[in-house]
Order: sequence, then structure tokens, then C-alpha cells
Amino acid sequence: MRNATKLKLLLQLYMLTFDLDEEEQFYLVMVDKRNHSSHTIVAKSYSLALSKAYSFMIKAIKAEEE
Repeated sequence: MRNATKLKLLLQLYMLTFDLDEEEQFYLVMVDKRNHSSHTIVAKSYSLALSKAYSFMIKAIKAEEE
């Protein structure tokens, strides 16, 4: 799946904030639009951060369905 598609799906459920530190680590803060809980993802690249965020979202959706 393309990064643009993952980003679009994530933005439907989360407010996202990207940051980059001096060691070039990406920080992605995800804030749930429904309950305002947050989750932070740290990765070495933009693509990896999006992939981790997408996986987190899918796990959260499956947990809600149970």
C-alpha cells in the first residue's frame, strides 16, 4: 500500500504530528479524534513511521471490534 493511502486512512481517525530530531529520528504523535488518547511512534524513516502507525491503527480497530 502506498504511503499516501496509509496517510489518508490514518488522517480519518487520528490527528498526526511529525517531528525530526537532530539524530534524524522521526517522531509521529497520533491523537485519536474520538477519545483524544495519544500514541507516539519513533522510527528511522518517514515510511517506517507510517507503516508502524498504520499497523497500530489496524490493531486498535480490531481490538474495538472484539
